[in-house]
Formats: sequence, C-alpha cells, structure tokens
Amino acid sequence: MKNLLNSTDIATLFLDNDLNVRRFTPQATKIIKLIPADLGRPITDLASELKYPELADDAREILRTLASAEKPIAARDGRWFTVRIMPYQTLDDRIDGVVITFADITVAKALEAKLRDHQSALEKHLAGQSAKLDVAKEAMRAEIADRKTHQRAQGIERLTGAVSLVGEGRIAETIADDDLAALQRRLDYLRGQLRSGGVKEQGIRRRHRREFGSAEQDLADFLAQSRPARFAGHHAAAARRSQPGGQSLGLG
Repeated sequence: MKNLLNSTDIATLFLDNDLNVRRFTPQATKIIKLIPADLGRPITDLASELKYPELADDAREILRTLASAEKPIAARDGRWFTVRIMPYQTLDDRIDGVVITFADITVAKALEAKLRDHQSALEKHLAGQSAKLDVAKEAMRAEIADRKTHQRAQGIERLTGAVSLVGEGRIAETIADDDLAALQRRLDYLRGQLRSGGVKEQGIRRRHRREFGSAEQDLADFLAQSRPARFAGHHAAAARRSQPGGQSLGLG
C-alpha cells in the first residue's frame, strides 16, 4: 500500500476517526508540515501551507455524512490545490477515518486568471469602442443637420436673389448663355414643325403646358404686380399669348 501511494505522485493524507494522522505520502509533506514522528498526532496540531482552517471541520462532516467533497484551496506561497476529502472504507466495509488528497492546480488557476484579465480587457475595449461609436453617430447627426440647414439657407438666398432680379427686370441675366442658346434652338425647331405641319398645334400646346405649366403667366402677373407701370405691356402681351390662338414663349 505504501509503495503504491508513493508511486502515484499524489499528495495524500490518511486520518483516523479521531482525525489523527495515520499515514501520508512524501508529496503531502510539501503542503503540511509532516514528519514521521507526527503519526498519531491530531491534524489540528500540524502547520499547513494551505489557507484552509476549516479542514478539520470538513473532515468531521465527511465522517458524519459519508459523502465526498472537494474545493479549490489557495496556499500561502501562491500555489493552488484541489482538496478532496473522502471516507476511508476498509476491506470489511467499515468506515475507518478519511482520506485527503491534494491535487496541484496552480497552472490551471494561472491560466484562469489570465483568461479573466483578457476578458476584462476585451470588455473594457468593447465599451470604449461603443462609446466612440456613439460619439461618431452624434457627430454625424449634427453634421447632417448642419448641412440641411446650410442647404435651406442657400435655397432661401437663391430664391431671394431671383425674386430681386425679377423685380429689377434682369431675370434673363440669371440664365446662362448656353441655356439661352439651347432654348432658342428648341423654339426654332418647334416653329419649323408648326410651319411645315409636321406637328399639330394642339399637340404642341399640350406639350408646352405639360413642360412649362403656367409659369409664363405667373411670371407676368408677378411683374405686373411688382412694377405695374414698367411691366404693364409685358403683362398684356402675356395675357394675349395665353388666349386660344396666341403664342406662348414664341411657340405660336
């Protein structure tokens, strides 16, 4: 039995029903201060490297319940052990004390601590990234709002400028030369179609109204109301062109 226990390289301690030392392996002496003269001494009289003052009480509870128990216990020098306490059963099926084994789990505990630290660092990093993302979202919303405000302001400014030019009779100055040339070519083409009979006048009028609406009449009304004396003639001409048989924007 002794040779078998020594060959397992497991720290093992045997206690009798009174929790006196009955037997131990050499590996146990690295955890509990044991010498051969300690055989028969109570476990409570021995010094231990373990932070486990409840060892004796837990051993008594095992003798009472006959159920095994284990728990991780730290040593004062930084090592960790899984301490397992079991009832010791003889060959004739009698309970004759307890067996306590000490399994070194220092490496596993160190890895566990590293994993916890790594997880904590990841959680902090994720929290930081989430905070940065929230700040970026708020900045983006603010920038979008500023752009919309700027665009509205530019639109109002352009509208105000256009109204001012209309009031001064300089609306044509706001149209680029290329646009005027393109418009003139389109008008010439439509006049030619009307003269040659290639397009019916009614169709041209419908197309003109669909594309331009009543913009010409509205512009004439606006000019007449703004400066009646100056634009009365323009208003009258626009009114005549709006009548059946008249010409709108020179379309005939």
